[in-house]
Formats: sequence, structure tokens, C-alpha cells
Amino acid sequence: MPVPHRLTSLLALLVLPLTALAASLGDAHSAFVRAHADSPIRWQAWGEEAFAAARAQDKPLYVLVGTLTHELARAMREQSFTREETAAIVNESFIPVVVDRDEHPALAAFLQVYLDQAKQMQGWPLNVWLTPELQPFDGATYLPPTDEWGKEGFPNAVRRIAAAWQADPGAQRTRASDTLDTLAPFDGQTTLEVSDVRAAVAEGLDAWIGMSDPENGGFGDPPRRLEPELLRFLLKHDEPTTRIAAVRTFRNAAGSPMRDPLDGGFFRSTGDAAWQAPTLQKTLADQARAALAYQAAGMDDVAQRALDYALSLASPDFGYAAAEDSTTPGVATAFLWTTDQIGTALGGSADTALLERLGVKPEGNLPADGFMDVDPKGKNLPRWTTLPVDQDTDALDRLRIARAKRAQPVRDQPATSGAHGLFLAALARSTEARHTAAASKLAAFVLEKLIRPDGTLRSGPAFDTEASPRDYALVADGLLHHAAATGELDSRRVALALLQTLDTRFLDPDTGRYAAAALPLPPGVALRLPPPAPDAGDLPSVESTTLLTSVTHDLGEPAKRAALAATIVGDIRNSPIHARGDQLLALHAWLATLP
Repeated sequence: MPVPHRLTSLLALLVLPLTALAASLGDAHSAFVRAHADSPIRWQAWGEEAFAAARAQDKPLYVLVGTLTHELARAMREQSFTREETAAIVNESFIPVVVDRDEHPALAAFLQVYLDQAKQMQGWPLNVWLTPELQPFDGATYLPPTDEWGKEGFPNAVRRIAAAWQADPGAQRTRASDTLDTLAPFDGQTTLEVSDVRAAVAEGLDAWIGMSDPENGGFGDPPRRLEPELLRFLLKHDEPTTRIAAVRTFRNAAGSPMRDPLDGGFFRSTGDAAWQAPTLQKTLADQARAALAYQAAGMDDVAQRALDYALSLASPDFGYAAAEDSTTPGVATAFLWTTDQIGTALGGSADTALLERLGVKPEGNLPADGFMDVDPKGKNLPRWTTLPVDQDTDALDRLRIARAKRAQPVRDQPATSGAHGLFLAALARSTEARHTAAASKLAAFVLEKLIRPDGTLRSGPAFDTEASPRDYALVADGLLHHAAATGELDSRRVALALLQTLDTRFLDPDTGRYAAAALPLPPGVALRLPPPAPDAGDLPSVESTTLLTSVTHDLGEPAKRAALAATIVGDIRNSPIHARGDQLLALHAWLATLP
């Protein structure tokens, strides 16, 4: 059957320029952008070249925003974008643009707010269609390769939006303009009563304790995360039930596959209540947050091992990598062992006592549905069943060497400035000499590589875009922790300057809220809006971090602290879920300073 002329021409448009565009994306600073270089969709980087093409051809921009290690972003890259017929429609109808969330934090925040408020959608990646004037008029989060479970698939979304634009571009422009008018700008200043703050903290505490798992530790239904800031908050209370919930979580998570026994690093989350099916990703930020929590709990050995793993993420000239991803089936199996493989790695056989301490069984210890595309029979994910395990140091070293010969994780690009700031804080609070030395080296890197000549903060070592307000707060906090530990005056001076720049460039004086983007607004950001609320497992918010920093480092600022507390309480009131751990930790710290 002959191919229709229209499709033939579309495929020609698809194939001919692909080499040049792939070469351009292949040179991008972002690993996420580079990963799309060989796609049948003719992706472009975010910038004036794409904007000019959209204006000249009067085509919408189709903007994909994500990160390299996000599972659903990878699923779209490997599944939704691979069908040539759909790719041809995208290439003819739109100017497709791929954006790294960490490289363009202001744009990512604005489009996240747009999807949240205009379409009640949350999550990553973001798929947003913009008019040639860079105003959003349609979008979605994850779009599967086909319609499924009532969710629109990528091909149908592409066809629907392309047809709507071709039928009436003016209507889509009006839709975009009308939608922007409805986006909620900054809320008014919240009236603060200390009693309201105490009530918000008490209600949040009750909500989390009500979700506490009395057997496994952790909170709520799986998937579960460690919730480090929440655990630090719970440790501040003397009530037995509160401390028991925290300690139970600390011990069960540390003695489970959630923590890699070969390198001490914590995985991102677990798919089950008993912490037995971890998502095989480790991030720099999660190690820092876990270390800070375990330091607070007095479990220094666990904290030190997490920091040691994070030190292994060092990247020459670029600080530290953001993450290691081992979720693909070929790499995931590198973490799984039969008893025979463990015996071979140890140079003979493993004794029964060692296998018991590692939770390893001849029949396997994996949950039946814990790992996709992996037959669980006879497979084990080692774990620490007793703490500490100093008697097993030699065995663990041998297993680590054997695993290094297997398929290795995919390493992401350098982490954001905020993640570097968190790691600096955790290193500075460690009592180990190797961590103190690493903290000084990292502080010097921050001062030299992350602070721009004009005193503003880069979004990360790989990028020269301006950081998010949260990054400013986290880097300042890290530098202040380093200064407190060492007496280093430059770190404190730069930290205070960053906090001042944060307020000057991002703080809205009328409402006391931080904006997602500083003035002048970057291309594609149409309104000055507050940053979206952090996702589950995301880094602490700018308000929580700034308030906790002010209290921890005794910066004074009573009026500013009260304003931040009011904003946090207002966010809690307006949230459909209970207060986050970082909010409760910051509010509790502020309340403790009051007479």
C-alpha cells in the first residue's frame, strides 16, 4: 500500500535536519537535554532560536520539562516519543523544545504553577504548549504512549492540540490570555497569631502520628520516603509516642534495603511498607538530608556512611553529581545476588551467619512484585539486619568490588546549587575529620564556582542561569554551618550577602512572599508568582529554609521571622494535605525562640 504523500513529506521533514539538530543537543550542558538528541522528534533547546522559529512560522512551542533520573520522563523518552508517525505530527505542527528543570528553574516553576492552577495537575514531567508569544494554552504532566486508565495518551494529545491551533489560533491565544488572568498571584499577607502557629504545629504533629506505622516505621501508605525533616521535628518532642515513631523509622529504614549495605547510601523511596522494595536511585540531596536527620538522632555511624557515599559522587571541576540511577533492568540486576554469587565474590562460600546478617536467603528475599522485569526467584537485595556491622567490613568490601564489575548506574549531571548547599551543611555538622576537610573544599568550590560576578547565585555548576530562591536559602545555610564549624569568615560574609540578595531580588514587599523568578522575568515567564509547593520528597521550601536558618544561626530579624512563619501557616491552611515536615521543623524552631 503506497504511503500517502502528506506522510511522506512529513517523514522527509523529520529525517533531513535530524543530524544537525542532534549534534546541537548533543553539545548541551544538560544531560536531560542531551538524552533527547537522537529522538525522532526534532527537539530544540530553550532559547531565542526556538522563539524566532515559532514567531516566523506562527506555530506553538511544545515544551517538555523534566530531569534525567525521573522515571516518567524517561518513560516518555523511551515510549511516547519513539513512534515516527506521531513524531512527524509534532515536528510539522509545533516547535518542540526540551528543558532541564534544573537549568531553567524559573520557567519550570511558572509552568508547574500553570498546570497546577489551570488544570489541577501536579507531577513531572511537564508537557506544555505555548503560543508564539510564549503564553501557555494547554498542557499535561505525564502522557503515556497510548490512552490508558482514563488518561489521554501522547498521540491523541498531540493531534487534539494541533487541530485546535490549526482551526483557530486566535481562540487559543485568547484562551492563554484568559488563563493567565486567572492564575492566582501572591496571596495577601497572612495575619499572624502565635496561637495559630501553635495550633498548626499541633495539628500537623497529630496528623503525622496518626499515619505512623507501628510495625515498620514510616508514615502513610506506600510508596514511602524517609521524611528527614519530619523526623528531625519529631525528635524535638518529649512525648513517648512521638519519639518512638521517629526512632522506629530511623532504625527500620537503616536496617532495610532502603539503605545500600555496600556503600551506605540511601535510596530515594520504597514501594512497600516494610522498606523492602527500594527505588534504585540515590541522590546527593537525599544523602545530605538523611545525614542531617541521623546526626540529630545520634546515629552517627549511619550518617557518616551516607556522607561517605555522597563523597563518591564527586565530579571533577563540577562539584558533585545530582544522582545515580540504577532503575533500568540491566543495571538493577547489579544490585541483586544469589547466595552462590555472594560466595563467589567472597572467594569461596558465605557462612550462614553472614547471610543472616545481610538478610539473604537461598530462595531470595525480594517482594514478589518489587522489581519490574526481574524474576525474584533466588534473588536477594542485601540489607543490614544488625547495626553496626563492623565485623563484616571485609566481606562488604569484597561484595563492593564484585558489584563494581557489573553494569553501573547512570550518573546524572552536577547537582543544583541548593543540593550542594544541603550537602555542605551535613558535612559541616559531621565530627569526622574527612568530612570536615571535604566541607572546607566544598565551601571553597561554592564561593569560586557558584557565586556569579554580580553576587547572584548560579542554578548549578553546569549552568549559568540564576538559581531558584530555595537554592539561595540552602546555599546560605550550608555556608553558615561551615562558618559555625570552622570560624571561616568568608563563608559567613557570603552567606549573609546571599540572604540579602534573596530578599532584594525575590521577596515581594507587599505580601512577604518569595517569587519564583526575580525581575526582570526570564523569557517564557509571564507572571511573578510564588514557587509551587514542593512535591513529596522534594527539598525544603525557601520559606522553611530561611526561617530555620535565621533561628539556627541566630540572625535576629524578629519581624522577618514572624512574616515567614505567617506565610508558612498560610500555606498549611491552603494546602489540601497536612503540613510538611520542613514546615513543622521551621515553625517549631521559631516558637522555641519566643518568650
